[in-house]
Amino acid sequence: MKRESGDRAVHLAAGLFAAMWLAGCGPDTPPAQTVAPTRLVVGILPDQSADLLVARYEPLLTYLAEETGLDLAMTLHGSYAELLGSFERGEVDLAWFGGFTFVEASRKAGAIPLVMRDSDLRFTSHYIVSADAPGDSVEDFRGTRFTFGSELSTSGHLMPRYFLSQQGIVPEDFFASIEYSATHDLSAEKVRAGNVDIAVANSIIVDSM
Repeated sequence: MKRESGDRAVHLAAGLFAAMWLAGCGPDTPPAQTVAPTRLVVGILPDQSADLLVARYEPLLTYLAEETGLDLAMTLHGSYAELLGSFERGEVDLAWFGGFTFVEASRKAGAIPLVMRDSDLRFTSHYIVSADAPGDSVEDFRGTRFTFGSELSTSGHLMPRYFLSQQGIVPEDFFASIEYSATHDLSAEKVRAGNVDIAVANSIIVDSM
């Protein structure tokens, strides 16, 4: 895990420099007129609790600030939609998006991808139930209470809904109730608290819990 974070930091630092160079050196801009930004606002996908996000990303941004000399300001949003809207309005310079949110940011605001994790090539979701729950497949939970993650989440909603449809399952008809959680860890907490019977969430986050 430490190696992955270090590699990601180095790749992101390289991406930052590439982004500044590409932004300043268009085909009609002489090199002498290139102006690099001194401050960048970084938006983080709110896929976990705010405390966990700060603990995870503050050291990375501190490292990148030292390496690049840039003033990097992290901003957190209350939902995927809020981050996406902030990016579209130009309030965020760099953003950590998921797959679906990036597609939306690219379509609506011309977002350009800089860095992707190797783990995103093998993106998976986990279904979560209590340890004493009967059944060992989704089909065994017909008529129970279910929660997705955010509606804009790739692994918490888009992918699971697609693969459920491949099994002939329409969640709104199959389960007794459907909820949407703001974050993946909250989905897991809802199962643990007994508020829902089954949830689906990002496998990396679930494994880290």
